[in-house]
Amino acid sequence: MRLCGTAAHALGLHIDPEVLTAVVIDLDGAIVCTRTRPVSAGIDPAEFVAQVVALGREALDKARDAVRPDGFLGIGVAVPGPVDIASGTVLGPPLLTAWNDLPLLYLLKDHFPCPVIIEKDSLAAAAGERWIGRDRRARDFAYLYLGTGVGSGLYLNGDLYRGVSANAGEFGQLCAITLGRTGPDGRP
Repeated sequence: MRLCGTAAHALGLHIDPEVLTAVVIDLDGAIVCTRTRPVSAGIDPAEFVAQVVALGREALDKARDAVRPDGFLGIGVAVPGPVDIASGTVLGPPLLTAWNDLPLLYLLKDHFPCPVIIEKDSLAAAAGERWIGRDRRARDFAYLYLGTGVGSGLYLNGDLYRGVSANAGEFGQLCAITLGRTGPDGRP
């Protein structure tokens, strides 16, 4: 017996300091629609959230023919850096300093009347690898996330490991060669 992949859908939003991505997927993980938008540097958090909402709505509108209203499961949001998963608050992402203590879940729930989950990007990527990756049978693995930032996600005994602060897998700054963007203190 197998689930019918097209019976339900979800919206995934990936928030990155350089690009926003929205993807509508079905239960099999098949992509129905993808939308991206570059991020303007130094943008105000309220305006940034408005862009996230607009991109999410654009993706859902584009996938309207495939997504039944009674089969829409909700929204998963992947954000850089530490997250308080209980409140959905972004806790100081390294390259989005204006987002320190941003109550993202609260702000998105005003725009989307459905379940919304906020997760650290590296943990969300590890969960995706466990769900549809190459070796779905692996119960223990470390997933190294290389995006605009660097992080990792851990699966131990078949469960996503969050650690005491719910942010296991964070890396400190690792300097090799300074290329590109640096912070106000001169560090990458």
